[in-house]
Amino acid sequence: MKILLLASGGDSPGMNAFLAKIYNSFNKEDVFCCIEGYKGLIENNIIPMYQVDPNAHKFEAGSMVYSSRSKEFQTQEGFAKGIANLSDFDVLVVLGGNGSCEGAKRIMNAGINIIFAPGTIDNDVDGTEYSIGFDTAVKECVYAIENTMPSMNSFSRTCIFEVMGRHSSEIAKEITNRCNVDYLICEESDLDYDKIAKLITARYNQRKGTTIVIRENILDIKEVIANINKNLYIGDVIRSHIVGHVQRGGKPTQREIDMAEGFASLAVESIKNKQFNLGVYYQNGKFIAKKF
Repeated sequence: MKILLLASGGDSPGMNAFLAKIYNSFNKEDVFCCIEGYKGLIENNIIPMYQVDPNAHKFEAGSMVYSSRSKEFQTQEGFAKGIANLSDFDVLVVLGGNGSCEGAKRIMNAGINIIFAPGTIDNDVDGTEYSIGFDTAVKECVYAIENTMPSMNSFSRTCIFEVMGRHSSEIAKEITNRCNVDYLICEESDLDYDKIAKLITARYNQRKGTTIVIRENILDIKEVIANINKNLYIGDVIRSHIVGHVQRGGKPTQREIDMAEGFASLAVESIKNKQFNLGVYYQNGKFIAKKF
């Protein structure tokens, strides 16, 4: 059985553990990878998986098979090229977020056997409570806060931490569960500038810093600070920290490795049983396989 592995969209910590687990579960000569996701599929940039030395990278962040966001794959011509390059394979394993999942469904509808696994730090894939990369992304944000706020507290300053998540607030909410966050902004409606200014002022008068977390893609952080300052009369006390891509580049946590290998084990079982056209997900504390 010839298996092709593909990671698409944004990379996430734990992807390499997932890919290595599948590679180690079959004959090495039967496992191939598509370099740069759907872009590589269009370009037939497909190589034997052993050429990327999976076990040397399985505990690293990123994607050892690289990734991309391919607009060409969304076109009829690009899609047709990709499908033609799948003719020699028995199953395609796609690892990625909701966009990658939609691509996998299109491929399935073209008659190709598919296994999909959720891999995105945003933790917003439909049908699963967890996606590969989330725990590590949160860990890196917690690290940023814990290592920034002692200095902020020394000057009674405020720091606004902008965290990734695309349009999902899962990361921001989980950070609040793990850290002493004073104010959380998940939606634009949470931007009560008068309330925020009063909070900062009260904590400043108590010689305390203020920790604010905001999800990305709500409002430019400079504009947020400017709007708070319109209601603030204690001077220049606000700083910002855009945590950004460091969240995707953090060393995977042990939980991340365990989750990635759990998804991979179920994918391997499904492939060996020739059960295709499904997603491997995590619900109610269990790994489950569901038909698309």
